[in-house]
Amino acid sequence: MMEFLDAFHFLRPWWLLAILPVTLLGWWMIRRDDPTGDLKHAIAPHLLRPLTISPASSTRFRPAMMAVPLWTLSVLALAGPTWRTEPPPWTEDESSLYLVVRMTPSMISEDVQPNRLERARGKLHDLMELRRGSRTGLIVYSQSAHLVMPATDDSGVIDQMLQSLDPAMMPGEGDALADALRMASDHIESSGRGGSVLIVADGNEPAQASSLAGWRTTTSTPVQWLAPVPVGSSLDAIGITTAAGSIAAATIAITPDDTDVNAIARRAEQTFAMAAIGDASQWRDEGIWLVWPVAMGLAIWFRKGWSVTP
Repeated sequence: MMEFLDAFHFLRPWWLLAILPVTLLGWWMIRRDDPTGDLKHAIAPHLLRPLTISPASSTRFRPAMMAVPLWTLSVLALAGPTWRTEPPPWTEDESSLYLVVRMTPSMISEDVQPNRLERARGKLHDLMELRRGSRTGLIVYSQSAHLVMPATDDSGVIDQMLQSLDPAMMPGEGDALADALRMASDHIESSGRGGSVLIVADGNEPAQASSLAGWRTTTSTPVQWLAPVPVGSSLDAIGITTAAGSIAAATIAITPDDTDVNAIARRAEQTFAMAAIGDASQWRDEGIWLVWPVAMGLAIWFRKGWSVTP
C-alpha cells in the first residue's frame, strides 16, 4: 500500500485546476434548480415551506446532482492518474531465463510421480510453452556445473536437452549450486539484455550457504526456486529455505495445477519489464479506467425528460 501511495501521481496535474470551475458551476446549477432560492430572504422559512408547490415529477437524482461528479471524474481522467510503469511499446523481450537444474540421484526419487526429475521436466515444458519466443538457457549441476545450452529463443531445443539428461551422465555427486549460479549470472550480464535464474532443485547442502551468500554480493540477478518435492514437504528440512534466503530467491513448491508455472512466468516477465524500462521509464496512464463510469453516467441523459423538465 505504501509503495502505491509513493508512486501515485498525475501525468498532467494542471488539469486538476478545472475542478474549481466545475464545482462552482455545479453549485450554481443546484441553486438554480431550487424553486425557493429567491424567496428565502423575503419569506420566513416556516411560511415558505407550505407555500411551495413541488413538481409532481420531481426525482431524487437530478441533472445538476449528476453533472458535478461526472465532470470531476472527467477532469481526473484528463489529469492522467498513474502509479506504475511499463516498458516502451517498441521494446521486445530479449531478457533471458536460465534454468539451473540439479542433476543428482535424489532427483529420480519416486515420492513425486513418476519421479522428481520427470515432474520438473513437465513443469519446465509448460513454462517454456507459456514463454514461447522468449530466450531460455539451460545449466545442470551436481558435483560441478555445466552449461548445456546458452540462451536461445528455440524452446524446443531446451526441451529436447532436458529430456535427454540423466543424473548418471554427471561426473559425480555433489552440490555446486553456487558455481551454476555464477555461470548463469555471467552469461546474463555479458549479454547486456538482462535476465533471471530459475533453480530447479529438491534440496541443498548446508555447506553451500557461505558460497551462495558470496555469489549474491557480486550480482543482483533475480532468482526463483522451484522445488520438485511432495506437497506439504518442509523446505527447511531439505535446506532450501536457508539457501533461498542466502540468495534472496522466491521459493515455489510444485503444485498439481499450473499455479506454480504461472507464478514463475509472471516474475520472469516483471524482470524483463524492470530491465526494459531503465532510463526510458514510461508511466502507464490509468485515466482510461475513469472513462467507463463517466460513459455510464452520461447514458442517463438519454432518458426522456431527464435533461429538460417541462
